[in-house]
Amino acid sequence: MALLSMRADKFWKRTGKKISIQGSDVAGFDKSKVECFNCHKMGHFAKECRAPRSQERGRRESYRQRSKAKENSSKELMAIDRIGWDWSYMANEEDHALVADGETLTEFALMANIENKVFDNSFCSKDCKKNTNGLNNKIDVLKKELSESNTYRYSYKLGVDQLEGRLAEYREREVKYIEKIRTLELYRESNLESIKILKNEVETLKEEKDVVDRKLARLL
Repeated sequence: MALLSMRADKFWKRTGKKISIQGSDVAGFDKSKVECFNCHKMGHFAKECRAPRSQERGRRESYRQRSKAKENSSKELMAIDRIGWDWSYMANEEDHALVADGETLTEFALMANIENKVFDNSFCSKDCKKNTNGLNNKIDVLKKELSESNTYRYSYKLGVDQLEGRLAEYREREVKYIEKIRTLELYRESNLESIKILKNEVETLKEEKDVVDRKLARLL
């Protein structure tokens, strides 16, 4: 509807003629209901906007047009009080600018038809709903997998904790066994030393016995 109104405005400025409705009232713009595509404020067109041109205007326009299709379709850019549009009377008026220019009427009709298709977001809504349902299903599957993974993780963690507890117990036992082994090694060394001393004493006693035996042999 906005494109149709802008083209009509250009035509009126070029020809200097206005559209009359049923020969009495004159149609005009209500710019208070016009939204600027650049700054998105009401009351002027984008070509009249004094704000700096936005680099992302195209993307934002496309998004806003899709999301506000129903709202924009309900706004009337041509405000006429208590009188509806009646284009049938213009079919026989040869002096009217829009009737004289048949191509202009055809172009306006095509523009209006194209605009309705562009702003009809029923298919988009179905696609969005379908995509949303698909994403929700994937989210549910991922949540289930995450829950199972958390269960496995808890089981593995519990098993690891048990193994770590046993390992700590084995390490304590190992320390005790090492201490016992060291004590036994000390006892062994002490016993070996005692045995060595006893062997020396035995050798000494044998030598003394031999001396005594020789002395007794001489006396006899």
